Amino acid sequence: MCSFPTAEFPLAFDGEAVLTIGQEYAIGAHLHFPDSDNNRLSGMSILTLELVDNAQNTIKMFRKPFSIPYRSKMVRLAKLLLLLPLYILNLIDEEIYVFLPLASGFQHTQDSPVSMGRVTIESLRLEWSFATIAFNARLTGIQGFLYYWPWVSSAFLAVSMFSLLNILYLLLGYYRYAQPTNASPHSIVPSSNIHAVPPKTPSDSEVVQSL
Repeated sequence: MCSFPTAEFPLAFDGEAVLTIGQEYAIGAHLHFPDSDNNRLSGMSILTLELVDNAQNTIKMFRKPFSIPYRSKMVRLAKLLLLLPLYILNLIDEEIYVFLPLASGFQHTQDSPVSMGRVTIESLRLEWSFATIAFNARLTGIQGFLYYWPWVSSAFLAVSMFSLLNILYLLLGYYRYAQPTNASPHSIVPSSNIHAVPPKTPSDSEVVQSL
């Protein structure tokens, strides 16, 4: 019976699951292999990811075939000459990187809590350096906008708050200065220098003339 390389990793700490219930996750595998002739001639391989609970029951299984991407000898030689200084200085490694998407909408439910993951590479000849399994939450709407563009979100929030404060200030100023004032009626006091003129009565001649 063949024994394939297998690794396990926890998905729960102190009894609490790492994955949020009801949240959609995109699962992908980042695989790194030595750049050798043996790996290039290994053919087709299969990667299996199992999500299990505390009782070691498999809740979800993902299986995806993959192969090492083909590159001709001319391309490999050109790449080697171009990156030779980096290889000599040990800044990069001679390895092959393969990204393998496993799921695009996995949801962690409360009925099936995931506590551990198990990954297996099914291949007889493939040699691998290390692998990383990534769970990326699929954020949409306001959550996605705030997460993927934090600086834009901060600037937009600052401008919105500043505009709102200006509008409130203008409304308060308008309410304060636009209200009619209750003016008290001014009483007219006659001056002592002004003398009252008695009404003029018509004389006898004026009465006769008018007749």
